[in-house]
Amino acid sequence: MRGSNWVLIAALSANLAAEVALAKETAWVDGGKSLRLRSGPGMDHKIVGLVEPRERLTILTENEGWTRVQLPDGSEGWTASSELTTVPPPAVQAAALELDLEDLRQRLGASEEETDRLREETERLTLHEAELKAHAADLEHELVRLEATQRWQERLAGATIGIVGALIGAIFARFSVRRRGSGLRLD
Repeated sequence: MRGSNWVLIAALSANLAAEVALAKETAWVDGGKSLRLRSGPGMDHKIVGLVEPRERLTILTENEGWTRVQLPDGSEGWTASSELTTVPPPAVQAAALELDLEDLRQRLGASEEETDRLREETERLTLHEAELKAHAADLEHELVRLEATQRWQERLAGATIGIVGALIGAIFARFSVRRRGSGLRLD
């Protein structure tokens, strides 16, 4: 008996795992006809409702070719698994594609706005770059002018030193000549 309990527990666990795996899966009626919902899994259970084509269903569990589903209004029932599909009908796919298309259009609009903003920013930065280059050229010309002025001042200082040196040399040379000329000659 103990071994059979483990088999029963294993079978129930596998069934529970399969139910959890299927939980919240979406299905639709396969084909263009209405689908009967029954109170249990099998043709001998009474009909509790109808599901129209293209109506979205939530799969709750499966049992030997029968699927328990929940309708959008919250009501539940069983139907033959072969009558369901997980592929949305074309109208549902088209509606989903329309939503995707609208989302893409909005994203495109946002991208175009961002592109325009970046283009304006690029133009602004290009103008700023041109201004900075012009300012750098002005500074370079000013540097050249200042270097030329500094060289002129250095040359003037050198010339002044040279003239002062020559004057001092001339004065000392004259002073030396006078001293020699004022002495007595004994020849």
